[in-house]
Amino acid sequence: MVRVEPQGIDLQERVDKKPERARQALDEAHRAEEEMHEAFERSLAARARVLSAQAEGRLPDPDDLAWLEAYYRRAEVAAAKGLHFVALSKLVPPPNVPSRKVKKESIEIMKVALRVLTAITDKSGPRRADLDGLLAFAPDLTRLPPDELACEVVQRAMKRQVHLQRALQGSY
Repeated sequence: MVRVEPQGIDLQERVDKKPERARQALDEAHRAEEEMHEAFERSLAARARVLSAQAEGRLPDPDDLAWLEAYYRRAEVAAAKGLHFVALSKLVPPPNVPSRKVKKESIEIMKVALRVLTAITDKSGPRRADLDGLLAFAPDLTRLPPDELACEVVQRAMKRQVHLQRALQGSY
């Protein structure tokens, strides 16, 4: 038995199913659009009767409203399927998160915070450059004493790492 690939499918599409899903979504969107056009044609007479009733100041017939509703629901489905196709067809850019750089920055700022805490524990007092580094990382914490500042910076750096990992894994 010889397996024949449908025309236009290449090796990449056999490995990555996204193009195949996009192609199926386009077919579904097209079918939904055709159904929407058929519903539109069927609703034209009902639309004219509803407009006439409104012009005469009377309520439209419920059956005419049902025809219009059927058309608008088909249009809604067609739009959703068309947008689904568009979403599947777009290339997904690589994450714009320089993870190694963020991780390195987080580790470096935690080292600075540990130096500050060590200096406080040793009663030698933290260096001004280290305090400035902590304040550059968390400028909203200027009113905290150095020990609390260092602890808060470590906590924020750790949270930053966790958020980065979750974003890269897609587990948000």
